Amino acid sequence: MLRVWLMAMVMTIASITLSAELLEVYISPAESAVLHKEMQKMTFTDYDADIGTFESEAAAAIDRANISSLQGAVSDMSSGLASALWIKGIDYGPVAPTVPGKCLHPTHVPQGVLAGLASKLRCMLVGYGIEKIYSHPFFHDIRPVQGGKEGSNGDGEPLAFHMDMSYTKDAPDYVALAALREGPDPNVTTPLVENRQLYKFLAERSPQDIAVLRDRASWKIYRPVSTGGGLSPPMPLLTGDENMLTFWLRVKHEQIVPQNERANQTLIRLLRALTEVETHSLHLASGELLVFNNYMAVHRRSSFKANFDSDDRLLMRAYYIARNKNSDIPEDRIIPEDRISFV
Repeated sequence: MLRVWLMAMVMTIASITLSAELLEVYISPAESAVLHKEMQKMTFTDYDADIGTFESEAAAAIDRANISSLQGAVSDMSSGLASALWIKGIDYGPVAPTVPGKCLHPTHVPQGVLAGLASKLRCMLVGYGIEKIYSHPFFHDIRPVQGGKEGSNGDGEPLAFHMDMSYTKDAPDYVALAALREGPDPNVTTPLVENRQLYKFLAERSPQDIAVLRDRASWKIYRPVSTGGGLSPPMPLLTGDENMLTFWLRVKHEQIVPQNERANQTLIRLLRALTEVETHSLHLASGELLVFNNYMAVHRRSSFKANFDSDDRLLMRAYYIARNKNSDIPEDRIIPEDRISFV
């Protein structure tokens, strides 16, 4: 009991006094059982027919579970007091084998947890019409597949620091990763770099680079193969002010092409800075969920061992966009291909 109180106190202090902080929530087995039970009580489970109704019912299930530590952390997250939230102890129920195609789980609980969390963060689940390799528009199976592209179906290769969907102005506000199966490699990690820390490091060490990063004419950015490739509309690598600094980095840094020597040297220093300010390096085990603000932090994934069998690592990813952008989100929640312009 004392340990739970101390963890709650530490989490509360961190979320109030520190901006851009990682919050950790430990759900007890009893709380997890209640959450799982409430998810199974959902009367509408066909997210393909009506993602909005599914989202609302899943959020109601989370409310009924009444996990106070989770509620407090989600409130801090949605208020901008934290850049990332790491939830541990979720009972996702039976999980399907890892397969090259869509992993068909016997219950809707994994999708329900992701959808309900989106609603609790004052967001909506969204999909992107331009992406062609996702296993589902809203719930993406992230698992090793030999010859996979861009990491969604990768074969264990490392991914560089990046912002998801960084080639479109409609990039998601949050990225959520539900760890359904840990897999055989206990050393695979998801490191994070908070953008404010990265900006501060660069501004102190090489202040001349800030203007170059903000100059869209200094860069050519290419879209991933999974979207058909090609050149993105002109865009900078850095936007925002001290309230929301965003580094629009591609998952493959060779898709960021400097247009002059000054930009080339800036990119070299930026990539070096990323390794120096890397903060939280998280290993996602079964029953965990990581959600982070896509505009406040960049992330990467270490290399990992893949056996290419049914017991490989399996995550389910979802993208959230804030409800206050509702007027810009299509009714079907799929961002159309022709809306990738940065301006």
